[in-house]
Amino acid sequence: MNFPTKGGLNVEQHYKELYGSIEHLIAQAKNGNTTAQADLGLAYSEGVGDFVAKDSEKAIGWLNTAQENGYNLPFILGKLGELLDRKGTPQHRRRAYEMYHKAAELGCPYSQLNLAEMYRCGVEGVVNVDLIEAFKWYKKAADESSVDEDLGGIGQLVAGTMKTLGNALDVGTDKKALTLLYKYYLEGDCPEGRPQPTKAVHYLTRAAELGDTEAQRTLGQIYLSGSCEQIKDVKKARRWLGKASASGDAMAKQLLQQCTQSDDELHHASEISVDALKQSLDIIREKFKQRSEKNVHPFAITQPVAFSEEMLSQYDWSPTAKIYLQAYKLVKEGLILLYRSNFTDGTGISLIAYGFLTESSILQAFPGIHGNANILKLCEEELSKNPCFFEGLLLSFALQGYGSTGKVSEKTSEVDYKNAMCLSNLIHLIQKSEPIAYPLKTPLSLITTTAAGFMFCIVTWLEYTPLQKLVKVQLKL
Repeated sequence: MNFPTKGGLNVEQHYKELYGSIEHLIAQAKNGNTTAQADLGLAYSEGVGDFVAKDSEKAIGWLNTAQENGYNLPFILGKLGELLDRKGTPQHRRRAYEMYHKAAELGCPYSQLNLAEMYRCGVEGVVNVDLIEAFKWYKKAADESSVDEDLGGIGQLVAGTMKTLGNALDVGTDKKALTLLYKYYLEGDCPEGRPQPTKAVHYLTRAAELGDTEAQRTLGQIYLSGSCEQIKDVKKARRWLGKASASGDAMAKQLLQQCTQSDDELHHASEISVDALKQSLDIIREKFKQRSEKNVHPFAITQPVAFSEEMLSQYDWSPTAKIYLQAYKLVKEGLILLYRSNFTDGTGISLIAYGFLTESSILQAFPGIHGNANILKLCEEELSKNPCFFEGLLLSFALQGYGSTGKVSEKTSEVDYKNAMCLSNLIHLIQKSEPIAYPLKTPLSLITTTAAGFMFCIVTWLEYTPLQKLVKVQLKL
């Protein structure tokens, strides 16, 4: 993995602050410090300014030592795989395949992509061509497929963390995987054995939605010409070419001039081919099959994330990390307040609720919070005093939660139905109540604690909509 350089992150300075000199880092690595061994291997793999020169052989040696000593973080395995892969010999590529596979199973997106390429092309003496397996890993790299449950709790935690950090760093692996899916489906280099233009456009659209300028321009061209089994749609063409043009794509600007108002004619659905309809149904069937096989409850966190305040603070240039850090601090402050007050101060409940509203998945960073009897008891006590204590209502439902392997069953469906009935009655009562503001020690200017605001939050949560962006606007209904 290349060292992240966004936000002015100085890798050389980072190494000097941690180890002082290359001699000290080497000494720690030789003394058996696995973290130092991994850091030294990464430093040699890329070269770090005046700190150390690039040396692939030494990088392989130290990364391999760290891995053999139990340092199995996905990005270390993935980087070792890349270095071995570049050596080109069957022996090195066999070892690279093993490293890619381990890292890919633990959720490392670029290792998933490298593994997919190995399966698509085949590697003599290592792995045969297997397009079905290749496309499975392309889709995982594109975040179009969920993490395997058989990884276990820790494995899912690592995989979820890798995926989240990859998205936060915006290394673009998901977009690259999506564009490759588009390319191979369009060319027919896919499990079906023949071109699948409709499927190709599906993945191209996903890449365009993630902000890939080239994908946006290509998608605009497709709708402008009516190619790839798509009905000509100038409005859609104008939309995607406009996005690409706004990002500075010169060709998109030229094509945008061809989108005149007179071209906005509607085309009949009969122009869609039977094969295109079959491909669309295949995509839908695949999505439903994944859901039915997993049978995971809509509230279940299938890709949990391990993070700390220190880790999030290192990525202050990332908007995602800032949101997580804000939510983390709120929940942490709330828990500290609850423990110090022996679970008697309701302000702690409010702070945790605001953390949950800032980022709905933040509670996974505090494993002991789910089902905590003391917190639920305090929520109940505060609600008995004040039925309009909406933070307590929200947190009571949030803490019921579901495990990472929570399944849908007759029992869970019955509970969900009762919760829905309860929330429906709650919404009715909130609509009749007057707006209230719960006093907080920490100012929270991003959200207005009104009855209507919390009604909106609860309705949104009930409909399985992510809550992480709710605090970005003041809730005024």
